[in-house]
Amino acid sequence: MHTVLRDPRRKIKRKKLNMHAVNDSVLPVPLGKIKHGTKESEKAVWEVLNYIKTTLGFSGSEIARLIHLPPTTVNNWLSNKRVPIGKPPFSPETQAILHFIAIHRSLTAMFLKPENQLAWLKTKHPVLGVIPLEKIKESIEGLLFIRQYLDYVRGRGA
Repeated sequence: MHTVLRDPRRKIKRKKLNMHAVNDSVLPVPLGKIKHGTKESEKAVWEVLNYIKTTLGFSGSEIARLIHLPPTTVNNWLSNKRVPIGKPPFSPETQAILHFIAIHRSLTAMFLKPENQLAWLKTKHPVLGVIPLEKIKESIEGLLFIRQYLDYVRGRGA
């Protein structure tokens, strides 16, 4: 069996869509390409949270617990199809949402299948000594800790 390598100088043409492919999954346009505080940004954040909810099988209340916000707030956002994130500097609530999205992006880059992403979140990690999902639920600091760990691991190429 042989491997075909792509010439890095050759640009791949992709059909222009509002979505882009990452590890065979589809995610909304990165938030960095959308102006903050617009209806477009509110919809983009909703799309990401709804995508996470759908692919990982979380309820709105479970997402609320993971980002440390009231379930009624998160469920209203999901039903209204918009998440008000405002403009920088972001509120602590908005920062928690963005950290949660970053965790999902890291897991998507590391694991092709959503079931493997969920397994990583639900399994006691040998290096961390904790179950990542439980650590995230503990506090905002736990959420940030898991995000920083994934950033560190991905930076090393793991």
